[in-house]
Amino acid sequence: MEHKMKNLIFILIYMSIFSCSGKQEVDFLSIGLEEAFDVAKQKDKLVMVDFFSKTCMPCVRLVNTVFKDKLISKYINQQFISVKLTADTHDNYWELREYYNVVGLPTVIFFNSEGNEIDRNCGFNGDKKQYYQTIKDYVSNKNTLLILLANYKSDSLSIENNYNLAMKYVTRDELIKSYQYFSNVLNFDKNDQYGYHEKSQLYLALYKIRFDDEKSLLLNIIANSDNNEDVKLGYDYLFNFYEKHKDTSNYIVACNAAISRLPARDVAYWRLLNHYKSINDISMYLSTCKIAIANMPSNSSYYRNYARAVYQYKLIDNYDEAIEISKTALDINPDLDKIWYTLSLIYNELGYSDNATKAIEAAIKINPNKEEYKSTLKKYDSY
Repeated sequence: MEHKMKNLIFILIYMSIFSCSGKQEVDFLSIGLEEAFDVAKQKDKLVMVDFFSKTCMPCVRLVNTVFKDKLISKYINQQFISVKLTADTHDNYWELREYYNVVGLPTVIFFNSEGNEIDRNCGFNGDKKQYYQTIKDYVSNKNTLLILLANYKSDSLSIENNYNLAMKYVTRDELIKSYQYFSNVLNFDKNDQYGYHEKSQLYLALYKIRFDDEKSLLLNIIANSDNNEDVKLGYDYLFNFYEKHKDTSNYIVACNAAISRLPARDVAYWRLLNHYKSINDISMYLSTCKIAIANMPSNSSYYRNYARAVYQYKLIDNYDEAIEISKTALDINPDLDKIWYTLSLIYNELGYSDNATKAIEAAIKINPNKEEYKSTLKKYDSY
């Protein structure tokens, strides 16, 4: 009986693979790790495991940028049996995270069919081409941690070997292990003939602020660097440092400095919004939303947050502005059901029943399965 059930599972999985062969995205199977390894043996493939959370924005960006890319997804589906692990879909999610030492998300681990880890990718910086090349390297057994360790062991004085191993630890979210090798790069190549000083100094500064609570090196890099990607990363570590030490004053200063330096990056805005919301400073919350709208007019979330806050706190004097901001967002993209919904609530508060009904009907047309929208329309109809 057990043998028959196992065969049935394989048949269903194969049918899933076959039926999804025309998909333009990675085919993540709804199975556990052990089943994935069994299927990989049968199909002579590797296994890719994505530790995922829908509340993790880099996780979502990785899916949309890489795993839904036509070329990349085709390659992954040819080479891998893929599984997406979440707390909602796998009861042993947290157990597996601990077992595989998954600290942050996104983390994607690549295995052979025997369950041995080939390597992993931690985080996502938005570079689709680089991510794709890394996956192809793992399939070809190139540039894995084991290979780079072997290279270093064969020549520990090589600047290339030290730098490559240090960067590997960075991509594996193991910054603590990279310190020695970045230090070697600076010591072995004092004149920066290889051009690795900038990155080595950055990651040594990140190490210092994270593990030694020393921020001066990173502050200097942020102030003097022309590399926006390095500046972004530096600010992220600086935000975490001030949060850790509950230094609210410098935290706000850093967020505003980041906005001034990188006005089209939304991390600092969200940090400020969360802070002002936590202390119930709605005036600063709305002001931050408006700055974000001005700097990132195509990002609908700030329009929605402004209008939602105005409605939630019943800021009657701001209703007209909230309506105009909502309309502007809908001019950019009329398919924003959440903005239509908030707009309907504001219209209803002002007694504009026809406008309220039209707005909630627009929200329902976009998202007909949202019970909150349907119940709101019923309430309007009962007036």
